[in-house]
Amino acid sequence: TALVGVGQTYGTLGDLDKAEEYYQRAISVIDSNLEEMEDKYFEVFFSMAQVYSLNGCFDKSAELLERCLKILDDEVATINDMSVATLKLHLAGVYFALGKYNLLFDLLEQVLDTVKESVNLSAPQKYNIAYSGVQILFSCPDVMNVELMDRYLILAENHISHIENMSNNTEYYIYMCRSALCKMESDIEGYTSNLHKAYSLAKKCKVALPEHLEYMKTELELLRN
Repeated sequence: TALVGVGQTYGTLGDLDKAEEYYQRAISVIDSNLEEMEDKYFEVFFSMAQVYSLNGCFDKSAELLERCLKILDDEVATINDMSVATLKLHLAGVYFALGKYNLLFDLLEQVLDTVKESVNLSAPQKYNIAYSGVQILFSCPDVMNVELMDRYLILAENHISHIENMSNNTEYYIYMCRSALCKMESDIEGYTSNLHKAYSLAKKCKVALPEHLEYMKTELELLRN
């Protein structure tokens, strides 16, 4: 664990050579104590993947995250449902960076299955999962999966009231994403309703740039007319 921590620190600082050196040392320790420590591969690979992602090495990150999934499938290590969702969301983000959208959508479907089947996830955890999924999906409008986006937004909307000290920026983002999806589906009523919620929150809490605020105001006036 100490070696992984040092490797992560070097990786965060952008020194990949040093980071890899410490991660390899951690792997050697596990290799030498395989019977007692085989489950520790997951921790090393996941930490290395995060460092590679941080430094733009997405191919290497994807390879390690896929190895993490195989470790779980083989039941070499077990983690809680939130960690499973976090792993798959991270890999989905890496697939986005690599342009592997079909794999991205498949993973996000799996995350929703995890949420549906879990009896351990709290409402705030479900909201955080939904918010992360929305962010990933909304980042790829050219290949928008409308059905999947709708399901993630529903998950977020169903749990948003359970979040204490909700960030105004976060709530505003959900309203804007829902309004954009409604517009794509020609749902004028839904578009107007969610745009109005976003505008009211932005005006009250100053969570939007002035030009965005002006755009929403103009758009709402046009919709009223």
